[in-house]
Amino acid sequence: MKPEYIYRLGARIKDLALIRPGDYITGISFYNEPFGRDYSKLSVAILEENGFVVRPDGNQLMTDIFTGEPYIEPNSGLQLSFPEGHVSVWYPDKDYWTAWYEADLQNKGNPDISKQLLFFAKAIVQEEV
Repeated sequence: MKPEYIYRLGARIKDLALIRPGDYITGISFYNEPFGRDYSKLSVAILEENGFVVRPDGNQLMTDIFTGEPYIEPNSGLQLSFPEGHVSVWYPDKDYWTAWYEADLQNKGNPDISKQLLFFAKAIVQEEV
């Protein structure tokens, strides 16, 4: 069952950037409940309305989101499982996904935000205080 909201460590839009090679291959990592002091909360409904795939995959083996092939974690050399509560998110158009990854890598270390990241960030939900 999909959660209503998903969470990622870091409260800035840049914390959602698609810059990790593993996220590019397996989808951006989120969790089904908040953790840490500062986190981003995203609406699953908005993500799906905007065309993103949201897949709860806790305790499942890591695979390539486009080929389904096993993802071998570079440090261990093993196909690992996602931790419990894990949710992967990606955009199903590989050209768009690759352009986003390349744009965010180019913007790493500077304040620029890619148009793809701004579109993704539309799903951010502000916490009520």
